[in-house]
Amino acid sequence: MTSVMVGLRLLRCLSVGVTPLSGLCRASGLGRATLSEMLWELDGKEVLKFDGEMVEVGNATRPLFAAHLRREGASLGELSSALDWKEFEDLAAEALAACGYSTIRSLRMKRPSREIDVLGVHSGFALAFDCKHWGRWSLSALAGAAVRQVERCRQYLGTHEASTMGVREVMPAILVLQDSGWDRVGGVAVVAVDKLFSFVMAAKGLTGSFVTLRL
Repeated sequence: MTSVMVGLRLLRCLSVGVTPLSGLCRASGLGRATLSEMLWELDGKEVLKFDGEMVEVGNATRPLFAAHLRREGASLGELSSALDWKEFEDLAAEALAACGYSTIRSLRMKRPSREIDVLGVHSGFALAFDCKHWGRWSLSALAGAAVRQVERCRQYLGTHEASTMGVREVMPAILVLQDSGWDRVGGVAVVAVDKLFSFVMAAKGLTGSFVTLRL
């Protein structure tokens, strides 16, 4: 059995919280030695925590593990079927909160009706993510998503909510499972899940590199 097949089995069994190794062995049908080897590797990459007996899984674990499996050769179709779209939003919200942003999920706007998946606000600056749980993608699809995210952010800047929170500039971004080969499309940041935390930490210093809308 290839490491990708082992990884996909494990991915489908992981859930947030602490689980004994024996429980994961039963759920995945994988042997203790095989599973332990992969868990130690993931612990070393800080995807999860493993002490030889217990496995600790956080909100970021499954998307980060999926990104790892993609680099190992797993298909986007296999990975997207094993993940939930909500996990992408959880990851974006967690990264923003960890960097001191006030976070809003599913921000709905009217006239016209639009929604921003995850928005973080810090000291007048907002970072807005469109979380794409895609089984496949293309440059044209990314380009269309970028245009729509800019439109959402422009509309958000004119809302009462943005004014109340003191937002004066907003950077649109698209969160995807894997490195697309482009770090921007139409000037809009395209962020792979394994680069998310570093991107959020640096975002305020990147306003000259990516589309940023201002009042």
